[in-house]
Amino acid sequence: MGVFALLAAAAAVVVGQDQAVLRRTGCGAGDEALVRLAGGTPVAPRFAFDGACYKVTATIDGRAVDGYLPAAAIQGLEQFEGARRAARETGVAGRPLDPAPAVPPGQPASAAARSLAAAGLTAYQGDDVRRAIEYWKESLEKEPNPSLERLLQRAQREAQGDTSAGKKYGARFVLRYDETKLDSESARSLLAVLEEEYSRISYELGCRVEERLTAIVQPLDAYRRSTDAAEWSGGQFDGRIRVAMLESPPGAVTRRALTHEIVHACLVGLGSFPAWLHEGLAQHLAGERLSPATLTALGSALRGGTVPRLERIGQDWSRMSTRHSTLAYAMALAAVELFYQHYQAFGIRNLLRNPQMLDQITADLDRRLRQ
Repeated sequence: MGVFALLAAAAAVVVGQDQAVLRRTGCGAGDEALVRLAGGTPVAPRFAFDGACYKVTATIDGRAVDGYLPAAAIQGLEQFEGARRAARETGVAGRPLDPAPAVPPGQPASAAARSLAAAGLTAYQGDDVRRAIEYWKESLEKEPNPSLERLLQRAQREAQGDTSAGKKYGARFVLRYDETKLDSESARSLLAVLEEEYSRISYELGCRVEERLTAIVQPLDAYRRSTDAAEWSGGQFDGRIRVAMLESPPGAVTRRALTHEIVHACLVGLGSFPAWLHEGLAQHLAGERLSPATLTALGSALRGGTVPRLERIGQDWSRMSTRHSTLAYAMALAAVELFYQHYQAFGIRNLLRNPQMLDQITADLDRRLRQ
C-alpha cells in the first residue's frame, strides 16, 4: 500500500461526532475552544498525543483551521493509521504523520512543547524538514527554548538551501540527491556503496539499523548553504548522513566520506562514546592513514603540550579552525591505530560493549601518544 492508498485513507478521515469541539492547545475541557465542527467535516491528522488526542487540520468553508480533536470524535483513523504504517514500510510516502511521545491530553503547555519538539526531531531525522519546522515553531509558541530556536534556524536554512529532490531506496538507506548534478545510474551506484559499507562496518562494530537511514549527497555549494558546517567540513551526521560531493562523477573520495558518516551513525546507535573514538574509528574504517607530514606536526604539538589529552577533547568539533581540526583528527586516528595495535586481543566490539573500560584505555592510549 503506497502513496495513493495513503491519500485515499487521509481523504476518508472526517469528524465522526456532530458539534465536536476543535480546541486550540489540547483536548481537555479547559483548553480554549475554537469552533464546533459538524459531523462529516474533513480533517487531516498531523500527530497524536498518546493515541487519544490528535492535532488536525480541519477544512471549514474552504479554509484550513488547525486544532485538537479527541480520537473518539474522528472517523476513519483506523484506516488512515493502517495505510500510514504500510506506506512507511514500503518507503514510498516518507513520514506523513510522526506521533509525538505520549502526553495525556490537557497537560500544561510545557509538556505539549516537549512533545512537539520530540515530534519535530523525529520528522527531522526522517528527512521531513518542513514538517519538523512546523512542529518546532508550534513548540516555541508554547514555550521558549533557545536550543530549539537554534535548531529551528538550522532547519529553516536547510529548507532554503537544499535542492536535492531525487531519491533512491535500498534495504537500509534512502539516498536523496540533486538530479541536476547526479544522474540516476550514479545515484544507484552510491546507494550500493552505502549498503556495502554498512554491512562491513556493522560486522566490525556490531551495530544494526532498525529503520532506513537517510543519506543526502549534495554539491559543495548546496552543502555549505544548507548546513552550519565549518569550511573544512565535507560531511556530517545529524540523524541523517550528509555529504558534500567533492568529485564528479563520485568516486573514492565520496565513498570514504559516506563510510566516515556511516561509522558515526553506527556508534550513535550503540551508545554514547567520546569524540576521539568517533572520529578515530570513522577515519580508520574509511581507510585513512596518517601521512608523514601530519605525524610530524602531531608529534611537535604533543611534545609542546599544545593539544589537550584525549579525555579532554570536546564533543563538538564543527567550529574548530582548520589547524586545530587537523591536529584533533590526527590525534584521534593515531589513538585508534594504537588501540588496534595494543588491544587487538580485546577487540573493538568488546570495547563498545564494555564502555566502563573506556577511561582506563583512553588514559593508556594518551600516555602512549605522548611517549
